[in-house]
Amino acid sequence: MRLQEFRRAWVMATALATVWTICVDATRGQGCDVTQEAKFVASDSGPGDLFGNWVSLDGDSMIVGAPLDNDAGTDSGSAYVFVRSGGVWTQEAKITANDAAANDQFGYRVAISGDTVLVGAVQDGDAGMNSGSAYVFVRADGSWTQQQKLTASDAAAADTFGISVAVDGDTAVVGAYNHGHAGMYAGAAYVFVRSAGVWTQQAELNAVDAQPNQRFGRSVSINGGTVAVGTYGESAYIFVRSGTTWMQETKLVAADGQSSDSFGVSVAIDGDAVVIGAFSDQDAGFSAGSAYAFVRSTGVPVWTQQGKLIGADTSANDGFGISVTISGDTAVVGAIRNDNTGGSDAGSAYAFELDCEGACCVRGACANVRQVACDAYDGVYFSFGSGAFCNDVTCPSICGADIIPCPSGDGVVDIFDILGVLDGFEGEDCCTP
Repeated sequence: MRLQEFRRAWVMATALATVWTICVDATRGQGCDVTQEAKFVASDSGPGDLFGNWVSLDGDSMIVGAPLDNDAGTDSGSAYVFVRSGGVWTQEAKITANDAAANDQFGYRVAISGDTVLVGAVQDGDAGMNSGSAYVFVRADGSWTQQQKLTASDAAAADTFGISVAVDGDTAVVGAYNHGHAGMYAGAAYVFVRSAGVWTQQAELNAVDAQPNQRFGRSVSINGGTVAVGTYGESAYIFVRSGTTWMQETKLVAADGQSSDSFGVSVAIDGDAVVIGAFSDQDAGFSAGSAYAFVRSTGVPVWTQQGKLIGADTSANDGFGISVTISGDTAVVGAIRNDNTGGSDAGSAYAFELDCEGACCVRGACANVRQVACDAYDGVYFSFGSGAFCNDVTCPSICGADIIPCPSGDGVVDIFDILGVLDGFEGEDCCTP
């Protein structure tokens, strides 16, 4: 999903939905605080509904999944749409499938683009137990109606079609990570396009090196004519569309990846940048997690790893990277089991800014193209050609990021500047040295 006007970032929490406003101020010294904007609870919420299991936001509209809601039977599932007007959020609609049934888990994954939402029902059984499905709803004058139910052309029992969903305008992508086209649990992803209100399957995406247990389709993301598909182990794939044909453009792997890192568990793409979660990475402890940023060059399309993201306080079992999103120069990474003021395993989200003018620290090292910022951290400034960096600095413990080159290819050393840790409802200012 591409978020609009992302000088703000929006982050939603599990079990209920909460929206924070993140200031992204390019002028250093102004401060960048994280503040809670709203907290959501479904109008008819019940215990165990799992409201907030997945969320998606576009502009002033947000959809929240509740896959264990029991309206049409145990764990039939539902989803809720909220809209913002004048700074106030209200529930606009509750969405359920027109053929809802027990155990469908409608709302397990959700996505929104403009007036269209896509909802995964991962255990729907039209083609056999847990074959899965996805539903498209559209909005007109504030009312939501089901437009179509999507299923794979080669759907089979246990495929879990709907385990991941993404939509951008008239194109939708749905993952089925248990699909067995190349052996058990090889996985697949499906592209659907809409014309005159009718959705048709345009392509089935499979990895060129598909193999059993790859779980291709564990995560999906789309931006225009580019789709990112994650696995559940050590890779993610980029596909591009030419006319009506989709082709694999590249396979992405972490430079320091291990098969146990769960690289690809989450993906998010915007333009020529993609962020990929690896929530079992062990750099900061067992299953502490990390995320990786890749950038595509112009001209000949080459994807290059540009940075590795780890939260400043990431530690064992945090699951950092379980969810990711990116828009423009801002990335947000979830850590589902991070300990904070909310308690043990309360969970946090971290916001990073990709800013070629910024300064930042990572575990005792600070990087910046401007000597004044390096001096502010008592660092030693070095320059080389058109790039620069500084080191031997004392950094605030709350800040953290990795050094990455500027995606424009101008040779300047840039950073992901962490803006704050969404710790409970408190903000942290780490924009000012």
